[in-house]
Amino acid sequence: RDYYASRGLGDVYKRQAKDCNVTVVEADGITEDRKLKYLNHGIKFVQKYSDMPMANVLKSLKLSRFNDFLLCDENVMENIDNMKLLLSFNTLGKTKDGNYQQMYIGCNDSSMGEIIRQYYDRLDNKSIDINIIDINQMAVNKMFAEHPVFMANTKDNLDVHMGIIGFGEFGQHTLLQALNMSVLSAESKICIDVYDLSLIHISEP
Repeated sequence: RDYYASRGLGDVYKRQAKDCNVTVVEADGITEDRKLKYLNHGIKFVQKYSDMPMANVLKSLKLSRFNDFLLCDENVMENIDNMKLLLSFNTLGKTKDGNYQQMYIGCNDSSMGEIIRQYYDRLDNKSIDINIIDINQMAVNKMFAEHPVFMANTKDNLDVHMGIIGFGEFGQHTLLQALNMSVLSAESKICIDVYDLSLIHISEP
């Protein structure tokens, strides 16, 4: 499969590159170290300079050959702008195997994700399918799938005591998922400790 990724988030595109052809568009300055990593992973990359419109960069690529588009900038507004830009091209549609091209949009905010979905639903011409993905939620799901809460229990002990270090977006997703998965029985006692320096700035109501 052929993937297009805009400023890949984390190692998403690197994992895809193991079995797929990946092209990354870098909108920031790219270091020699990152160039080397791309080359080692077999990833093609395109450097977008500040005075170069993204539309021109996309036009230079043969968009019809890509099966999937990964919009994974950490700024969701950048992803939305790129989504609108891609949807404006009339060269998108079905791939060689007859399936519609897929667009994956990184968005860790559920309310913003709903706005994106509503925008897409109002379009008259839907030449490409969109998928809204929450990278943090996916990472938490993977973590608990590989390390289920109950595996830490011994014998008949169904209590849960967990520590979360760092309470950013990933830590918050971890807390919610941990609460959902920690009800091992009606008698389970759940204790989750959160450690984060920023918590000292949270005042009592």
